[in-house]
Amino acid sequence: MLFRSERYLLSTRREVLSVMQALTKWPVPVSVNLAQLRETAPCRLIAVNPAYEELVFDASGLSGVARLDGSGGLVAEAQLDAVWYRFESSNVEAVQGHGGKAFRARMPPVVARVQRRNSVRYPVPGVNPPVCEVRNEVGVAARLRALDISCSGIALLIDDTRLEVRPGSVLGSGMLHLPAIGAIATDLAVMYVSSFNGRDERRAGCRFTNMAATALHHLCQYVKRLERERLATLSFPTPQHP
Repeated sequence: MLFRSERYLLSTRREVLSVMQALTKWPVPVSVNLAQLRETAPCRLIAVNPAYEELVFDASGLSGVARLDGSGGLVAEAQLDAVWYRFESSNVEAVQGHGGKAFRARMPPVVARVQRRNSVRYPVPGVNPPVCEVRNEVGVAARLRALDISCSGIALLIDDTRLEVRPGSVLGSGMLHLPAIGAIATDLAVMYVSSFNGRDERRAGCRFTNMAATALHHLCQYVKRLERERLATLSFPTPQHP
């Protein structure tokens, strides 16, 4: 079953296509569980046909492909850039004309994704990154640049020596400024503080708290945009054959 929380789901056609196209572009194994064959096998996604709402998988390592008649579905998982993607599809059937054994399935309506921390975090652009205006527990205010961001938290670059921050503390009255979206009110619970680049600068990993539902929606839209841009520029090594 896919994750129920919206923050884990890619549900627009543009978002789903970006993942499917990235899976066809790079030699990434896709683990596919086929309901009709009651079998799980490593496959490759070799084609995406948006006009026909279909995906085509290479099935060279799969037995019994000819029995796929469109009556069953599949559950697929794959990893791209440290992010696991999972999706379900229907109408799985054998198909000819792809240079060997292959099968096709319907384009999934949603794709779930997750990292180890259960919330996908992406580096932010070096130009015009998000910034966060915060105030620590003794009232010292600062404007901090984001290093990476997810729908649940953010890593901030602390380059202001006046700002004392420790794990377990709260940066209150925060305003997160997202490019092309605007300012979002949120408090930040500090989870860890570490050195950064071997200088006096520090990296603070924070969890968003007291964020309104509307603000969370806008934040997740920004994160999804970063994800699409990341998928479009991924570079994987070409497999070396002996």
